[in-house]
Amino acid sequence: MFDEVASTGLGKAAEALFSNALPGMGLAVAFGRFAAVRTGAVAKRRKAIEEAGAPALDDTLDLVDETTILIAKLAEPDLPFVVFVEDLHRADPLIFDLLENLLRRRAPVFLLTTTWPGEIDASERLQHLCNDPSLERDIVRLAHDRPVPVGFPDGASMGELALDAREAIVRHYYPKTDGAIVERLARRYNNPLPIELVCHLRAYRRHAHTGQLRITQKAIDGLPNAVRDLYRQLWDELPYTTQCVLALSTLAMPREAATWHAQMVKNAGMAVASLIDEAIDPVKAFDDRFVPHGWVRLANEWLRHFNEPDQLAIAKEETLEEAGLLDEDIIKPFLRSLADQVSSLDWDDEDGTVGQNRAWLTIALNEKGLVADDLAAHAVLFILQQLENQPLEL
Repeated sequence: MFDEVASTGLGKAAEALFSNALPGMGLAVAFGRFAAVRTGAVAKRRKAIEEAGAPALDDTLDLVDETTILIAKLAEPDLPFVVFVEDLHRADPLIFDLLENLLRRRAPVFLLTTTWPGEIDASERLQHLCNDPSLERDIVRLAHDRPVPVGFPDGASMGELALDAREAIVRHYYPKTDGAIVERLARRYNNPLPIELVCHLRAYRRHAHTGQLRITQKAIDGLPNAVRDLYRQLWDELPYTTQCVLALSTLAMPREAATWHAQMVKNAGMAVASLIDEAIDPVKAFDDRFVPHGWVRLANEWLRHFNEPDQLAIAKEETLEEAGLLDEDIIKPFLRSLADQVSSLDWDDEDGTVGQNRAWLTIALNEKGLVADDLAAHAVLFILQQLENQPLEL
């Protein structure tokens, strides 16, 4: 009953909010009414599930499809709907699905996106879209280092971050650096992130107290071009135990989730701490407060994720047999400890993203033969119950 009231109330609130926030705007009122209809539909669907079992397949709500339909309804040839996405290369699969749906629908929708230099070429999905012959007339790429497409004025692109702004990044970390070195490094990269990463490399950071970036022009020219290669250098500078902790954390990240449960990783880490290093302090080593800044971010109270996909990819590589950082003597007891923890869960106490994370982890561990089938079935049931509320959010 509470869910139904809350759902209906949300719909009315959405209509009221959009109506009052932009008085006289028919588009906003239409969106509010649409929200009311959809939230009311959720309540009716829940009631149908309770009274008559599973709903028909054609009655299933789909977040991406519903949003695509909504935007297409609002869009008019003389008043196109504009969608702006910054840093598209960092978008999650849900956003990609929505944008691709809108693009292929050929509705009067204008998609405006930005990416870092070189990121489109590094993304398989973006490459697929940009090279699709059926979309050739629908996609226009503007790049600071490429000729302007026909029909666009000269200089039509965001351009590079200004040189003086890139120089300011270097001076922020090393204010007493020689001007020629500052300029050389600022010209080396047109993206501010690699400049910051270079400034964090231990070889230069150990002289930070002097305020000078001690690097030669030849060394600047020899720096890696790719951001991932710079992250690899930073990874190599991490303490061995920190590398192990971050690599082990990826084993607690099921493929359907981008996060790991900090406490579960810490508990499992206790079981293998002495195998990593006999002198290790397991309480401190597996406490993410002691992980060097810039690698781990809090998703919520319990869940953690890497700051950048490149960091995750590097840490995952260390779990491969050929990497040599972690061997089976460490990985197997770590996974068994995770399995013991999920096996003792009470699913009635689980909800939200934390519960989803644990459910996917349970299924992943079942595939490895570490969790019983009946427990995996409970996890599947839990995920299906979550899907009732918000499809595709999982």
